[in-house]
Amino acid sequence: LEELNNVTLPGLQEDLQELQNLTDFMDGEVPNTPTGLTLSTELLNSESVIKVSFNANTETDVIGYEIAYSTDQVKWHYVTTIDTTVYLSVIANTLYYVRIRAFDAEGYKSAWTTTASITSAKDVTAPATPTGLTAEALFQKIILRWTANTESDFEKYKVQVSLDNFSTIKETFYIASNYSVYSGDTNTTYYFRISAIDTSENESGYSTIVNATTTAIYDADLESQILDELSSSLEELNNVTLPNLQSDLQELQNLTGYLDGEPPATPTNLNLTTELINGESNIKVSYAQNAETDILGYEIAYSLDQIKWKYVTTTGVSVYIPVIANTLYYIKVRVFDAEGYKSAWTPVSSITSAKDTVPPSVPTGLTVEALFQKIVLKWNSNVENDFSRYKVQVSLDNFSTIKETFYTSSNYLVYSGTTNTTYYFRVSSIDTSGNESGYSTIVSA
Repeated sequence: LEELNNVTLPGLQEDLQELQNLTDFMDGEVPNTPTGLTLSTELLNSESVIKVSFNANTETDVIGYEIAYSTDQVKWHYVTTIDTTVYLSVIANTLYYVRIRAFDAEGYKSAWTTTASITSAKDVTAPATPTGLTAEALFQKIILRWTANTESDFEKYKVQVSLDNFSTIKETFYIASNYSVYSGDTNTTYYFRISAIDTSENESGYSTIVNATTTAIYDADLESQILDELSSSLEELNNVTLPNLQSDLQELQNLTGYLDGEPPATPTNLNLTTELINGESNIKVSYAQNAETDILGYEIAYSLDQIKWKYVTTTGVSVYIPVIANTLYYIKVRVFDAEGYKSAWTPVSSITSAKDTVPPSVPTGLTVEALFQKIVLKWNSNVENDFSRYKVQVSLDNFSTIKETFYTSSNYLVYSGTTNTTYYFRVSSIDTSGNESGYSTIVSA
């Protein structure tokens, strides 16, 4: 008793206080949606940034914020922070959409804020001057090629053409790719130069000037010479290069022709049923197949509380999900395609899973420890995923009669009785379907 009063109980109180100190800031609730979202933009070290600021949440268990930003509201980038002001490095002079949410120490996340938008600041740094420009002449055609620019804010090239080495300019056109086929007259010399332009309309200097002369109509020798440089012979061009190119183009079309460049439509006809399969409760999720040609699969989300979701990915339109029996589940579905687009979620549906008929195992390891007007009961925890609670029965005559019955979800109990009295105990376990195990061994104290 001295050890109980001076060691065991003070130690227990200290442990409980430490646990309370660690967890009493948690509120068990979803954080509020952050407020005061404000966006501004500026240049930092010549780089365009968006400044995202918002009010701090007042909940004591909030541990951070998630910022999502996008140029199309389909493909989002994410930044996690503990601060309420964040600078995002972005492409200059580009429209961005931004939203935020808070998350806490219990894993809960708030709803997203309303999406805000801003066009990022223009920068003042021009892209690099294009290099590697070459010109290759054919009959009434000149093929231009150059090395592609790599700036993140690159937008297009300006191509200029001259007949007199740029004493005057014949024409100017713009292109996003790093090659072009220019159409001209026969037996004419053309001069070319290119510059690069970014999203802020900053323009680079011009490349080195190159020139090429289109062939004459009847200059068969010169035409053959140029064709020989493109492919070792006209025969190879006709019999090897062009057929291979057609084959490659067909293969590319076969690989990409089904892509539509758009987010998929939200799946329809979501239907939920439930049944037992091999004694285990399952929910069958089915829905109509999407009609788009670039669909890769479907994502199914299911939850007990619509806060913490679990996910299943499938290519089918009918899926069985093993679940806890006799439990309410919320389910939603969306589809994703080969381009990375995802549809909106379907409206959430709900269903209570089927009851099973298999009782949990009989509790084991029941022990009792008598104190003054108290008896401490302990036993081994059940491990079934559909375990619900324990039934504890008390008797004064070894269960010829039952004094009282009560229920608990934990695997220990402190029973209050009268002094100098013998009590008998037994425990059974009950699952979510109401199935009850047999009773444990009877113990007394």
